Amino acid sequence: MTLKDLLGKYKYDYEFIYEKLKFDLSEQLKKIMEDKGLTKKELAERMGVSPSYITKIFGADNISLKTVAKVLAALEVDATIKLIDLNKTGEIKVFRPKEAEKYESDTLLFAG
Repeated sequence: MTLKDLLGKYKYDYEFIYEKLKFDLSEQLKKIMEDKGLTKKELAERMGVSPSYITKIFGADNISLKTVAKVLAALEVDATIKLIDLNKTGEIKVFRPKEAEKYESDTLLFAG
């Protein structure tokens, strides 16, 4: 069985979707942090947590929406979540739409 076959087989398995969403989210948070020129240590200081906790977040270790909100607050990001049906688009996009620029907010886009 090829990787493509396996991905197709588990595409709608809720555990697979959960793991993928956690990974996508942690990668997007990491990118925002890097775009703002912050280190994990600086983000940890802003959040009042240890750098190892930040490593867990970016390792997609059971991220809750509350944790996401704390990270976004520390990064001073006004964000939203948008779910995209990949069956209709066929791709994963991470973007900051032009409309959001006038509000100085970032959009975290999750494929679902």
